[in-house]
Amino acid sequence: METTLGARVSEALRNSGCAAFGFAAAESLPAAADERFRRWLAGGNHAGMTYLERHAALRCRPQNVLEEAATVISIAFRFQKPHRASLPVAAYALGRNYHNALKSRLKPIVSLLETSGHKARITVDSAPVAERFWAVKCGIASYGMNGMALVPGCGPYCFLCEILTSCDLTGLKPWFAANQEELPVCRGCGRCVAACPAGAVKADGALDARRCLSYLSIEEKGEVTPPPGVRFPILGCDRCLAACPLPIDEEVPVIADFRPREELMNLSAGQILNMTDAELEAFTAGTALRRPGKDALRRNARLNLDAK
Repeated sequence: METTLGARVSEALRNSGCAAFGFAAAESLPAAADERFRRWLAGGNHAGMTYLERHAALRCRPQNVLEEAATVISIAFRFQKPHRASLPVAAYALGRNYHNALKSRLKPIVSLLETSGHKARITVDSAPVAERFWAVKCGIASYGMNGMALVPGCGPYCFLCEILTSCDLTGLKPWFAANQEELPVCRGCGRCVAACPAGAVKADGALDARRCLSYLSIEEKGEVTPPPGVRFPILGCDRCLAACPLPIDEEVPVIADFRPREELMNLSAGQILNMTDAELEAFTAGTALRRPGKDALRRNARLNLDAK
């Protein structure tokens, strides 16, 4: 490891506004982890996310994403747990689209590595990288009962992203913005499993996307039949996150991009349905609400109203 460069990389990461970061050698995934993922796929749990099946072989080796990869840097950014319950928009989507925001935050680190002669690539939920595995491997997270990554001070309320680089930084230690540096320990209380109204969350950490309200409201483009007695969301679902009893450290920063916007917190299904195409395009610009597309977003709004 290049000591001086490593110190500069760590400083740049701390200045990014993240909640935690850590480093691990860019090795192939253990066979057991790959087999578990393939069993999950074989069971049809990925629903219509066929890209997961197509790219399954690629996620086994970081070098399939960056050929020269020597180190994986896992970075967590906190997003805010809403103070109001039962919002129709998931907490992660109440601010700016995280893909763009996180890439902007991490570009200075990539520039630093590249100007030092190394290759580097940012991945933000956009490449075949096993993000939760690497967060655990890099020492910044543990697994919750619902399979979510639990980060000190954030619990499950965090975005994960990575920088793959040819630079050997494996001698660097993890860093946490939280006062606590010990990894959260899932108590196995089962609240996250019980909180899912559709039975999508399994006690072994597996998720059946075919039942998941988040998947159905974001990725599913066709007709949807909500579980009986459940009010369908406008976008996403936080129930299994909100049920987690782990404490949140409010001293851990939430970058400005991820602070909840009032117009999204107060969004109603009626507003969505009353907007023209142009108004909906403008309203959803730069947010995760753009992901489902206009037709699916309006479908969600109609289903949300139907449950009243």
